[in-house]
Amino acid sequence: MKKIIICVLLYCSPSYLIAIALPDTPDGYDWTSYEEAKSAFLKPDNWYVKKEKRGNTRALFLTKENIDKEDKFQTGLSVNVISNFSSSGNRPTSYAANYIMEIEKTRDIVLKPFLNKMADGIVGMGIRYRDVSKEPIILIHYCIIADDKADTLRLMFSESPEIYWDEEWRHGEKMLKGQLWR
Repeated sequence: MKKIIICVLLYCSPSYLIAIALPDTPDGYDWTSYEEAKSAFLKPDNWYVKKEKRGNTRALFLTKENIDKEDKFQTGLSVNVISNFSSSGNRPTSYAANYIMEIEKTRDIVLKPFLNKMADGIVGMGIRYRDVSKEPIILIHYCIIADDKADTLRLMFSESPEIYWDEEWRHGEKMLKGQLWR
């Protein structure tokens, strides 16, 4: 089996990074590999997968609804991996910090911003807020991993209608905690 880096997250606050073989999945989940982004994510059974690439950004969507059929989703995890990030004129850590601060200023915050230094030059940060502009109201949990050394930004967010959040967050949390990166 390939050796990969496993990032164990507690709401984007990993306690350690270790090299380990791909582990068994929890009941009700399968691994979704995304080689283009050198990653793998837990996907709940019967959920949908969509992958896209635009320029320096690779995107993965793990959703309860079929995006290809409905052209949108309400519940799922979105992952955007942006390489060569400094070509945008920003360092990944600076951009991530400013992005989180802007959300904190302009949104209805449910979980205050959090920050965790993961390794030299790699920072994890995030926030959760209510998006009252949507119908139904959506809760969005952002997790950003900014890696200045690799010049990469990983922007991940789990979202679900607020009325289903407690039920659906168990999937979002498991997907974020179980993500694997090489």
